[in-house]
Amino acid sequence: IEAGHDELFLDLNLSSEGEDLNASLRCLEEKDVRSTGTFNLFADITARGRKDELIRSLSGNVKFDASDGRIYQLKSLARVLGRINLTELFLGKIPDMGKEGLAYNSTVVRGSFDNGVFNIKESTMDGPTMKIVAEGKIDLAKEEIDLLILVAPLKTVDMIVGFVPIIRTIFKGNLVVVPVKLSGKL
Repeated sequence: IEAGHDELFLDLNLSSEGEDLNASLRCLEEKDVRSTGTFNLFADITARGRKDELIRSLSGNVKFDASDGRIYQLKSLARVLGRINLTELFLGKIPDMGKEGLAYNSTVVRGSFDNGVFNIKESTMDGPTMKIVAEGKIDLAKEEIDLLILVAPLKTVDMIVGFVPIIRTIFKGNLVVVPVKLSGKL
């Protein structure tokens, strides 16, 4: 960090491997966050400008990977899962985030900052009960989010479908995929 007369210059190189996800989220969120798993984070971020312009000038790349965990509290994820609860009536059970959490084998987020907007190029959460993929952007200066999220909630059914060649060809590997749009104020 360099400070000039009117201007600040940030050049951040973040690197973290095998860290506890819960401890890091609690530090960032400053509230009770419950999660398990380990993560790796690599980021190169720069920003330059006056204090009120710094967020708008953010640029750089971010790579985040988490593995073998469970998420118990994350409002945006709970809202997304709440949108697909109609499938629970017909096909399966959506996990109760507060009680059992959402287990994941791996989570990957790849994106870049461009003028204060975080563009998500790849985001996947792969777990034993569902797979979630997303792309879109988060505008930090305007505090707005615009994501398209696809949820495949029935991994067991999809796995069985994958073993039947004719059905696998017809359904292209996934029997149920639910699109959800997440947009508005952060």
